[in-house]
Amino acid sequence: MDMNRRNVTDDSLPCFVLPMCAEPIIVPSITVAEVIDYTPPEPMHGAPAWFMGTVEWRSVTIPVVSFERFNHLSESRQGADSKLAIMNVVSNQHYMRFFALVVQGIPKPVRIQNDSLEKQDESMSDGVAMKVLHGGQITLIPDMDAIERSILTCHQWSKRFNIQAQMPSGLSQDT
Repeated sequence: MDMNRRNVTDDSLPCFVLPMCAEPIIVPSITVAEVIDYTPPEPMHGAPAWFMGTVEWRSVTIPVVSFERFNHLSESRQGADSKLAIMNVVSNQHYMRFFALVVQGIPKPVRIQNDSLEKQDESMSDGVAMKVLHGGQITLIPDMDAIERSILTCHQWSKRFNIQAQMPSGLSQDT
């Protein structure tokens, strides 16, 4: 048996640490579809400040969200290092497949062990599932369901792209 082969049945989860203006966030790698250069989104008048607008990605119009604004953490900024992390939608309650998060640089791939995250006992906002200590740094685990629900309930987004009409019968925007 080759002793140099890595044990692929360990209890680790491949993740990305996404650099933000405030604390970084950590997400399973499967949720990140692609990272692209920052493109200023087409603004949507009347939308909440966290809903920055939309961008075209692979012939699909997707919403752009500022995680910091969503969680009232700090003012997000767009600079030379800014990127858009194209996120796969994790819930199956609707037909929105992707959205973008503004990040401040290139995400760092990491493998998270079950015992490598230390939960921090602090109050969290709607878009944060948990605050943890990872590698000596406070890191946020986003509540992707809450972010996705908020995108869908943003009246301007759903009206413009007629999401209600695309939903299966029995589901509504409020689900």
